[in-house]
Amino acid sequence: MRNLNEAGYTLIEMLLVLMLLGTVLLIAFPVFGKSTEAKSLEYFFEQLEMDLYESQMTAMSEGITVHVIFSPENGTYRIRHGVRTVKTRYFPGGLSVAAGTLDYNELRYMPGGTVSKSGSLIFNHRKDSYLLMFQFVRGRFYIEKL
Repeated sequence: MRNLNEAGYTLIEMLLVLMLLGTVLLIAFPVFGKSTEAKSLEYFFEQLEMDLYESQMTAMSEGITVHVIFSPENGTYRIRHGVRTVKTRYFPGGLSVAAGTLDYNELRYMPGGTVSKSGSLIFNHRKDSYLLMFQFVRGRFYIEKL
């Protein structure tokens, strides 16, 4: 004969635990989604910064003009040495670029490491805006949240 006081879980107890676990996950999931979106944006700007420094160094070390071309329609930027595209990077979801005082294809590093024209580009992500600013001719730049 079986003992009716056996230790174990009933179906109702299991359903209750699963319902509580589902509720916790439902609440936590949007929080993690926003966190990964912020990290993706942070990674993009770090990558852009490294690519710009690399472009400047390539222009100086190889004595060539390096073009950085932004394509808002494609959501990309390309780095070109002459007519040869060396890198293509994609914007993260929700990010767009707008011309500031620089046009999308005006950013060029000259063989001396300077930029051909100083100015800015504006990146928009949902309600936030970021400024990519190239200081007067020296090739120095910074990215700041507006």
